[in-house]
Amino acid sequence: MRRHAPLLLILLLALALRLYQLTAVPPGLTHDEANHAREAIGVLAGDLRFYFPYNYGSEPVYSYTVAGAMALLGENLLALRLVNVFFGVAAIAMSYLWIDRAFDRRTALLAAGLLAVSFWPVASSREALRAGMLPFFMACAVWFFWQFLETPPARSSARRITAVLLFAVSLAITLHIYLAARVAWLLFPAFLLYLAWRQRPLLRRAWLPTLLGLLLTALLTTPMALYLRQNPQVQPRVSMLDGPLQQLAAGEFAPLLRNAADALLAFVWPGFGDQFLAYNVPGRPVLDPLTAILFALGLLAAITATLQNPKSEIPNLSALRSSLYTPRAFALLWFFIGILPSLITGPTA
Repeated sequence: MRRHAPLLLILLLALALRLYQLTAVPPGLTHDEANHAREAIGVLAGDLRFYFPYNYGSEPVYSYTVAGAMALLGENLLALRLVNVFFGVAAIAMSYLWIDRAFDRRTALLAAGLLAVSFWPVASSREALRAGMLPFFMACAVWFFWQFLETPPARSSARRITAVLLFAVSLAITLHIYLAARVAWLLFPAFLLYLAWRQRPLLRRAWLPTLLGLLLTALLTTPMALYLRQNPQVQPRVSMLDGPLQQLAAGEFAPLLRNAADALLAFVWPGFGDQFLAYNVPGRPVLDPLTAILFALGLLAAITATLQNPKSEIPNLSALRSSLYTPRAFALLWFFIGILPSLITGPTA
């Protein structure tokens, strides 16, 4: 119990920061929150959909979850916002579990502490936006991926099968939450490419369960995909955001480069953060000065060490856990693929 006490204190602090005056701060409802409330109330009235037309097209999982909360607590603002409080705190716990397993406990506690008190994780957990659920389920997918990566094929076959199934379910849920998940899943095939480059033994262990998991994910998302193909008008948000890609296809590189530069500066430079008052202090960067410096130094160190790491063989589980090269490379891929949508659309899209 004493070992888990620091994490429990961090989670309690995170919960307190997310619950305090939840229905008063932020004041009122944004248009996105109001539309999610309409969707959830519609679900309770029997309006069941693969995809909702509000918010320029909305994946269904968040609104169905809010409908469940409203069924228990009533059709009110507390039920609407409480969902992301739960998933925000749960995302901290899942992040801690993976970082503790892939790196070490001290790093995991530091990451959990920063997630508990940093502006954006706190803000997204206090707002009724479907993107607030995404970190938890993505962290679940990563956790189960790491489980079958670490489990030798000749042992614990039931454990590997269970991990593959839960990996696929978690990843499929992300695709039913928010548009950015249509890019986030690329983390796993990208990591297989890294293993082919640096860690062939792990590739032989990981490629088949990863492929099976991704195929099952595709199967689970097929109903929604077919619905969207037959009803493209329900997701106008896609056409609103792909302007830079269309310009790139036409040979215009400047808009995409400008958006990418703005998105990168939004992490550290005042004035380049999200300008939308409903979700940010306009222009406020993602990181404060101290964490921005630590972020830049850590990112540079991780990239340098990963590129300089010679090809090596990781023969067993203990060797995987003692080597930071593989989880460091995974974390770098996760970061760069995670910010890819913002690099395309800019920080305020």
